[in-house]
Amino acid sequence: MIRTIVRQPLGWGAILGAALVAALIAFSYLGGFLDPTGNMRNVPLAVVNDDTGVTVNGQPLNLGAQVVQSLTAPSPRLGDDVMWRVLSSREAALERLDSNRDYATLIVPADYTARVLALSNPGVAPTTPATIEILTNPAAGSYAGPEAELIATRAIASISSATSEQILTTLVANGSAIDPTSVSVLATPVQPAVTVAEPVGAQSGRGLAPFYLAVVMTLAGVIGANIIHISVDVLTGKTSLDLLGRELSARPAPLTRFGAWRIKLALTVMMAVLAGTLVTLSTVGILGMDATNPYGLAAFTVLGIAAIALVTLVFLTAFGIVGSLLAILVTTIFGVPSAGGVYPREMMPTFFRFLGEWLPLRYMTDANRALMFFDGQMSAGLATALWVISGYAVGAFLVSGLIATAID
Repeated sequence: MIRTIVRQPLGWGAILGAALVAALIAFSYLGGFLDPTGNMRNVPLAVVNDDTGVTVNGQPLNLGAQVVQSLTAPSPRLGDDVMWRVLSSREAALERLDSNRDYATLIVPADYTARVLALSNPGVAPTTPATIEILTNPAAGSYAGPEAELIATRAIASISSATSEQILTTLVANGSAIDPTSVSVLATPVQPAVTVAEPVGAQSGRGLAPFYLAVVMTLAGVIGANIIHISVDVLTGKTSLDLLGRELSARPAPLTRFGAWRIKLALTVMMAVLAGTLVTLSTVGILGMDATNPYGLAAFTVLGIAAIALVTLVFLTAFGIVGSLLAILVTTIFGVPSAGGVYPREMMPTFFRFLGEWLPLRYMTDANRALMFFDGQMSAGLATALWVISGYAVGAFLVSGLIATAID
């Protein structure tokens, strides 16, 4: 019997298809995550120059402006890894961080020039270095925030090294002796001062909770739609269900494909409302997951599950149970590595960055992050996500209905 089945196209095709799916999963999951640093492009960082400068020999001097110029100048080492944005004030920087548009910001303080010049004063032994503040954004993601902070810290280290050379050159030119107690300060005359601008709570999975919640919503939609599809087909006599050797079936009902689709549609919507409510109660109410806008998160969870379930219903209506595999491929296997959940989109391969512009899991992750960490601000990605996920829901509803009608 095995030989007979294997010789049939469907038999050997099943083996080949399963192996190809395994290879596709490996390509998708590992290909999207293996080299975030090598795939880095246009990581959004900002810089603010609050330095008031000083006047030296009747000429204005502003070393903060030189810092900005060195950061924003083309860098052979960084290439296009970082996209620096020059902002006008600390308030503007905080506003962009609060809407998750930048991953970190450097603030050059008002007394920066004065403090650097004080270090090169031959008559005074310096004890306090100049500082540049780093406003960090851990809420941007478990990798995006720390990586941006690391880039900013390295930039300040480079500035400090160049400043140290200039100070030592000046002191040597003036014949000044270097006080041994000042060696460490003169070696690193500019140091970072880190301020966490957008913190995440202890119950946030270190910033990964929005992504994992989006995965939960996706699986709930796909699995829920499959359960409803199979249940309706069994109850209307279209198929049977084998449980522990016992076949469950019903008398065939005189039901068109469109009629069955209407029943599945109604049950899918009810399932999404109940599932979304229970998911929110489980995560926020029982597990204590951080959410700055829990009611908005609950509503969006319902919408997200409904959208994914309706997309799955499109595939199930067109291809039957085979459509379940296609739905998983689209929503999950390609969705997870392109969602920007673990690594931000600026650190993903081009192929997955492109997929992230179209697949729903990316937008559900953005919306969850806005609702959990950024007070549900529309500018933090929620507005776009609402349009896209609603579009998926409405589009899937129309397409699945048209398919059912065409089959009839």
